[in-house]
Amino acid sequence: MSENTTILSLPLIQGGQAQKHITHNEAIRRLDTLVQPVVTDVVRTAPPTTPNEGDRHIVATGATGDWVGQDGSIAVRQGDAWAFISPRQGWRVHVIALGADVVFDGTTWGTPEIGLLGINAAADTTNRLAVASDATLLTHDAAGDHQLKINKATTGDTGSLLFQTGYSGRAEMGCAGEDGFSIKVSADGTTFANAMTVDPASGRVAFPSGAAALTRAQIGGRWYCYSDLRWVTYSASYGVSSGNHDQDGGTGTEPDVNWSHLGLRVEAGTRITRLIGSLRPGSPQITGYDMRLTFQYGDWAAGWSDDAGTTRTVLFSADNQPLQDGWNKLDERFANTTIPQDGHVLLYLKPRGILSATQYIYTSLQLDMIPPA
Repeated sequence: MSENTTILSLPLIQGGQAQKHITHNEAIRRLDTLVQPVVTDVVRTAPPTTPNEGDRHIVATGATGDWVGQDGSIAVRQGDAWAFISPRQGWRVHVIALGADVVFDGTTWGTPEIGLLGINAAADTTNRLAVASDATLLTHDAAGDHQLKINKATTGDTGSLLFQTGYSGRAEMGCAGEDGFSIKVSADGTTFANAMTVDPASGRVAFPSGAAALTRAQIGGRWYCYSDLRWVTYSASYGVSSGNHDQDGGTGTEPDVNWSHLGLRVEAGTRITRLIGSLRPGSPQITGYDMRLTFQYGDWAAGWSDDAGTTRTVLFSADNQPLQDGWNKLDERFANTTIPQDGHVLLYLKPRGILSATQYIYTSLQLDMIPPA
């Protein structure tokens, strides 16, 4: 019969043994040390001068005195002497001085590493940390700074943040294959366009795909309001720069198409983003208005000289908008309005109310556009 257990080396009471309580008590002492194991520290090479009963330490390398030859053992104070327990591979002990656990790998004690960690998600060998959550918070410790560090091995490697839709890349920022900082975007997760780069030596910023600045065009003025409540747009003679807008756009539900209406000249690829400003009725008889913001174009090669060759697309439509006395705010934003080809943007107004004579709507309006790069 073996004298000790296989795993914890607890002493076993032998058949016919005298003073069995001694063996039993020794086993209990070892269990008292190894069950929920906690030690004070892992750096001592010599025992403390005034130990207390039950004190436990992991003996550091190079032990001396009463601990000599016990490197790596768990030392526990029992009565007037130290007892030593040799650890086995995989044992885990909490160290009070560290506020952390250490694990014995068969040779030395060390802080355990977590190979994979999934928080409400499945981690794998590529994404060793996976978190599924509405938000992730990284904050400072107690007070002060906090840095998020992304380290790569060599210049040719990539350290970046990748933003995805359905696990397909749509935007990436960082040092991708070089030490220069860049921002890239993609529509399909395969082909990326370089939107911005920053040279690591000079700090110079470049926009490889081009850059476009917001342009704000003034399209306000005084709009004639006729008693037949017709549509009015920019004067055919003076275009958008005319202060008075009195060109006949017809009395139908939608403005008539007229090739000679001179709007704001725009080129293909221009993005219309916002119509902002204010309107004021010139008479209490004007109670509201209808509005159309349109894009008009034709065959430039053929001269574009008749209504039949003119195509109009409505960019924005609003009917029966109320007008109170004084200035009335207007702010319309356009998410995805890109001009398909060279042409004109026109604004049409049609008054609401019962007009006894010609009146006016006074406006201060601006059209925000981003021209093509």
